[in-house]
Amino acid sequence: MTIGLLPVLIASLIFDLQNTLRILSISIASGFVCDYLFAKLNHQNLMWRDGSTFYQCALFAFLLPAQISVQAILVGVFFVIVIAKECFGGFGKNIFQPALVGRAALFVLFREESFSFLKNFDANGSGGAGSGMIGEVSILAIVIGGAYLVYRSFVLWKTPVIFLLTLFGVSMLNGIQSVAGLFTGSVFFAAFFLVGDSVVSPVASNGRVLSALFAAACVSFLKQKLTYPEAVTYGILLTNTLVPLMDRYLKPKREFR
Repeated sequence: MTIGLLPVLIASLIFDLQNTLRILSISIASGFVCDYLFAKLNHQNLMWRDGSTFYQCALFAFLLPAQISVQAILVGVFFVIVIAKECFGGFGKNIFQPALVGRAALFVLFREESFSFLKNFDANGSGGAGSGMIGEVSILAIVIGGAYLVYRSFVLWKTPVIFLLTLFGVSMLNGIQSVAGLFTGSVFFAAFFLVGDSVVSPVASNGRVLSALFAAACVSFLKQKLTYPEAVTYGILLTNTLVPLMDRYLKPKREFR
């Protein structure tokens, strides 16, 4: 899945080389440190070969604004690796999308810096592709990376399509300005890399479709009071809580892959 982030990385480096390298290096390095310390304190073997620490820290880094402070990155990574991943038993056992847990923690613990995420947004949450987060500067790069994930069957194609179409349908009911707010990197990044994350998605294909619909509904509802980055974060995390229930009652007819 990491290869899917390469187009996003290239776009971010072109847009802001210095801050992209700074945020990515701090996020990934501190993630490995957290993983190492957690394993040592709990007398566990390190599981770096699965690539989950690298991927989740990179994903988290792409959700951060260019001017984020070092201390905010470190706190966020702690929530990504220790709270959202390791405390649930490690990769594949986590209920919540780790990168979003870290982002939500920063919205609460670093409120002023969280609002710097949104400084380029207007009242309707529309700020274009360059919405302030380093991984959301190019919708084209996000779509290319997302298409790779779909091609490799890491993401079911219906998930991002249904998520985006549902948001579009609801926005049409609210007027042209709401539709314009959809064309942000935050929404497209969520559609391919967050809503479609196979680790926190239902096993059954119809479950993934339902989770995409529910996530879009949550985002649309939360968007009435929040901007898209906030609504996307909390909407997807709310959807994650229902995934075990979907897995219980929606059985797959065949294996996803």
